[in-house]
Amino acid sequence: MAESRTVPPSKKRKLIKEAGNKCANPGCPVTYRYEIHHIKDWAVYKVHNADDMIAICPTCHSYVHHGRLEISDEKLYEWKKIKRIQDTNEKTDQIFIEKGTQSSMVIGPLTIKSKHGAIPFRMLDQLIEYRIENGNLYFLNIKLKRSDGKDFFTATHNILESDLPEGVSYDYYAGKVLIKADVEDGFLPGWAIKEIRRFDPKFATNEITVLDMEVIDQGVVKIAGLVMVAGDAALVVDKEEIYYVVKGKVRPWIFSETIGKIPFFPRVVDYDGSNNNTIPYIDFNPLNTKSIKDK
Repeated sequence: MAESRTVPPSKKRKLIKEAGNKCANPGCPVTYRYEIHHIKDWAVYKVHNADDMIAICPTCHSYVHHGRLEISDEKLYEWKKIKRIQDTNEKTDQIFIEKGTQSSMVIGPLTIKSKHGAIPFRMLDQLIEYRIENGNLYFLNIKLKRSDGKDFFTATHNILESDLPEGVSYDYYAGKVLIKADVEDGFLPGWAIKEIRRFDPKFATNEITVLDMEVIDQGVVKIAGLVMVAGDAALVVDKEEIYYVVKGKVRPWIFSETIGKIPFFPRVVDYDGSNNNTIPYIDFNPLNTKSIKDK
């Protein structure tokens, strides 16, 4: 007989690992919060038997008890049989973007509005992109790499996948992702940090915001932090500024200094005409010998 209704921490950890460090429901992407459900009701049996317990998210737990679509005990036992091998550094989540009459992406001080979608930034095979399908369905696509070339974050039609080194901070709630890393974790080279500190001495004193992404309105996604590195070039979105740094250049390209000076680079872009689903907006190509400022 169990002495307490509280599940022992060691048993809870075992059940979460059994579920693959996510909700045990194979149709649920939740990886950030778990509840332990007693398939054989604790109030009746008063036993914490791991064979009759399962780690599921609060939403699925609610459906077990109160859902109009029943999650049966038989289904829960089937979920327990699934063999999962998952690296604890790997995360899979989902971001939902409510339909809006006007879709846009806000990246630092830059806003791009479009009926079809846009690629605000591309750096070789890394990109930030959104597509509008069927008039108002917002699909987000992202691919980011560390400075050593290893993939660490992708978004494919709003499904988020990350593979982060130990110690890198990953925080998530529905509609927001925040990834932070120590300055020594290899996401942004030291030479790029040094150049940006010339203009913002407080930049990356202890940690770097690798990605800060949030749904802020219907059809609106804001990127308040971003690091994109390829070879000797780095693109950084920090608070309300955008920096593009090329190693060996006299000074980085800074968005706030460019507004109004270059016709194709206003603060708000309203792209309205193309039958294409997506357009390239600006291509930060480190293989190009000219910087953005030179163009």
